[in-house]
Amino acid sequence: MAGAEAAISPSTIAADQLGFFRWGRIAGKVLITTDGGDWAFVTEPEFAQLLAGEITEGHPRFAELQRAGFLRAGLDLDALASRLARRVGHVGRGPELHVVTMSRDAAGQESPSAAAGARVDLDRETAERIVEVALQSRSPSVAFELQAHNGEPLVGTLLGAAGGGLAGAAIGQTMDNEIARNQALVEQRVGRQMASAVTINDVITMTQAGLSDDVIITHIRAHGMAQGVQVSDLITLRNARVSNVVIQTMQQPPHPSGE
Repeated sequence: MAGAEAAISPSTIAADQLGFFRWGRIAGKVLITTDGGDWAFVTEPEFAQLLAGEITEGHPRFAELQRAGFLRAGLDLDALASRLARRVGHVGRGPELHVVTMSRDAAGQESPSAAAGARVDLDRETAERIVEVALQSRSPSVAFELQAHNGEPLVGTLLGAAGGGLAGAAIGQTMDNEIARNQALVEQRVGRQMASAVTINDVITMTQAGLSDDVIITHIRAHGMAQGVQVSDLITLRNARVSNVVIQTMQQPPHPSGE
């Protein structure tokens, strides 16, 4: 059937041999794509062969289409799940980076008589409120970037200034306090200490104890996962009614120390 479009009907599709994919015709070829982000261009005859289950080991396109998830034979489900998680992981996540201005020019509408060059530092109460709002994000990690007025970097005297230093310390202390409160709530609900790396069973236990997604996510961020999440784990977690956003947090790679 070279030169002709593939005739598509239920009788010509070997559904039990195919992975899930979408397709469309572009410039005389067929573009096939997966939810994991893999794609390939095939000719019309190759597309007909793919649908009919005729692309098997020994075919020139077999290895490429198998690796990308278009064929079920020998499909690496763990690799496909990892690619899919990376592709859609942002959907349930909130902001990760929070830029905090530690000082501002006092001259302006709020204080029109302020001397030129005068600076107003971020106070502790505002710093604590910033942290509280930032920790409501469902991102698996949260980072703070501290800046001076007009986006200038914190250097030299500003970094050591009393006001700026206190506000920076307040951010760090508030984060520590939030993690400690979260830890106490988790241990109270599950009835045992939970201070080590988080396991699949820990997440299920926290979910069944009625802890909110935010509490579970904060606990995962603070302690990290004891092991990666495999395809069989995903099934177990879904059966235990663990939410998608918690599962996505579990699948995120740990951040290097100091970030």
